[in-house]
Amino acid sequence: MTVTKTAEPTDSKEDREAQNYRAVDPLRGAYVQGRRGRLEYPWDPQPEDVRWSDVAHSLALTNRFNGRTPEPYSVAQHCVLVGQQAMRDAIESGMDDERELWAVAVWGVIHDASEASVGDLISPIKYGDKSLREMWARLEGAHQWAAATAAELPWPLPERVSAAVSRADKRMVLTEARDMLGGQVVPWFPGTDLAPYDDHPPIIPWGWRRAEELWLQALNKALRRYWLACDNAESNKEESPCLHG
Repeated sequence: MTVTKTAEPTDSKEDREAQNYRAVDPLRGAYVQGRRGRLEYPWDPQPEDVRWSDVAHSLALTNRFNGRTPEPYSVAQHCVLVGQQAMRDAIESGMDDERELWAVAVWGVIHDASEASVGDLISPIKYGDKSLREMWARLEGAHQWAAATAAELPWPLPERVSAAVSRADKRMVLTEARDMLGGQVVPWFPGTDLAPYDDHPPIIPWGWRRAEELWLQALNKALRRYWLACDNAESNKEESPCLHG
């Protein structure tokens, strides 16, 4: 593995032209059409179908909290903040393996990448019906696998990586609610005693163009550092140059 890659593959002229029209593959089920004409199959997500620029654009235009914030606040901005905070928390907790730390950063940025393809259900709906929650977990999990694999993360994720991002995600939700939903924090996910980040600056929405740009910047930085950590481990002849689930 080398670090000469980029997070977003450069499409050739032929590929760009092909994106304007793709023959429907009936074996992959129902499809949706993307902004450049590419067909996406939400019931059959595959790593090779992931285009980070498309994910960034979609997440930047997708509002958190079902649009109930005073002004648009994007999933893309949420993901950037989670990636930053999850890595800080991991360092404070004593995590010192460079591969794990940058895997946390990568997963923090892309943990909601599935929403670019299938959207999301607000948490009170998901947690309110067991069968719906299980169905959604299967669909969301398939898209998470595709995104993780496209980023060359292991799947399933190592427990410490998954737990670090999950905890930061929940605490960021509470921080966002504090700053943008009237100041009263009422956790709607079960079984948690987590609190908002008291030391986090007040969250101010970036606007979709800036959110899209910063999401891609955060992902590129995290991916490059993760790949570099894996390369360094390989050059040191460690048994496992990259992480395993």
